[in-house]
Amino acid sequence: MFITEFVSLNERSYSYHLQNQQNELIQRWDNSPHHSELETFPHHTHLGNDILGSKEITLEDVLILISSRFG
Repeated sequence: MFITEFVSLNERSYSYHLQNQQNELIQRWDNSPHHSELETFPHHTHLGNDILGSKEITLEDVLILISSRFG
């Protein structure tokens, strides 16, 4: 898992990238300002080849999701 977070008084950016042992993407959550067509812009998730809307998410949220999925 790769974790990137930037937090300041006015901004929070994040990317949580989960991949398998073959370095293939399982899922990534981020708020990079692309995919403006999504209702949840800029928050979104990459699930395989799909890009889906996502709520703003924290590292704690991601760890809970991973634990429930693979636990």
